[in-house]
Amino acid sequence: MFQHDPLRELFNAVTSADMVNQMKHSQPKVEFAITKQHASHLINTHNAHPLKDGTWEIRVTPRVRSILKYKPETDTYTLSPCVKEDEAGDGRSYFADFLNRINEHYTFEKRFRLYKYYMRIHDDAKNLLVTDTEFERKFMETDSFNAVILSADIRDSSALVNLEGNEQKFPEFIARIIEELSECVCRNFGIYDKFTGDGILAFFPDFYSEENAVIHALNCAEECHKLYSKIYSEYKEYFGVAEHGLGVGISYGKVWQSGTQTEFTTVGKPVVTACRLSGAESGHTYVCEDTWKEICRLKHDSLFNMASDKKSFNSKGRDYPMKDICPVSIKELNNLAGKVKPSWCISQM
Repeated sequence: MFQHDPLRELFNAVTSADMVNQMKHSQPKVEFAITKQHASHLINTHNAHPLKDGTWEIRVTPRVRSILKYKPETDTYTLSPCVKEDEAGDGRSYFADFLNRINEHYTFEKRFRLYKYYMRIHDDAKNLLVTDTEFERKFMETDSFNAVILSADIRDSSALVNLEGNEQKFPEFIARIIEELSECVCRNFGIYDKFTGDGILAFFPDFYSEENAVIHALNCAEECHKLYSKIYSEYKEYFGVAEHGLGVGISYGKVWQSGTQTEFTTVGKPVVTACRLSGAESGHTYVCEDTWKEICRLKHDSLFNMASDKKSFNSKGRDYPMKDICPVSIKELNNLAGKVKPSWCISQM
């Protein structure tokens, strides 16, 4: 995901309230100039179909397209919405129907909530969120649910912040971490919640990640460890710390959605537990007892070894029962996650 994401801006533009009436009758005059690098990224990562004269049609949702057009005079591309008429031919786009529906049924606060979800979930789920009202309702009307919570913490981050001479590199490093770990969460059927200051928080709800949410969270954790090591290796010369890693905490239980607008988040005891357990030793993943019970319920405990004999973790004066686990085989865990992906997912992992 690029820092400047043209498809994100496209969605933001056409979902703004003042564009709904315009979209009922004609194609809105929305166009973005983007670089060749962005154009290549969109063509390679989305359902793009070549048309003619360097023009591509890119799928935003099953019913909404955007047009990517090359301009040789400036050696750049432009991206604009492609609005399609419905079968009745009354000039309204399917996407406008979606906008009308959410404007009619949801308050401004909840529309903001929908947009936040749209930008933080798997690409297949984005398509359904726009086109499937039942799928949409799960996100908008489910206020409490069971979920696996993943908290990933950059261990001893203060040591990196305080090193002299890295004032410019540290923000760049953090931006890379947020970008790649949040993408990892979405790719593994989780929902990226927020950046916590020195890590990320994500959740894998039963209504979205489905029965094997804990497997997707554990697979995500392994990928996060690997991604962090890769990114840190590119920056360690600036920080002067040879070895550095993430601590990951994973919990399971009932949580609630709370907050308003951009501060909308997930709360509950499992969130606190996961955040405490993310104080794990660098490179390790700690799971609470309820998480381990969920792994055993699914009969996947044989896929994991104990990385240490620790049975509790003390954080802020309180002992949290836990297990320090690691997969017997990362490849085997990844293969299992691919086999038990959510029913709504149509993509290959």
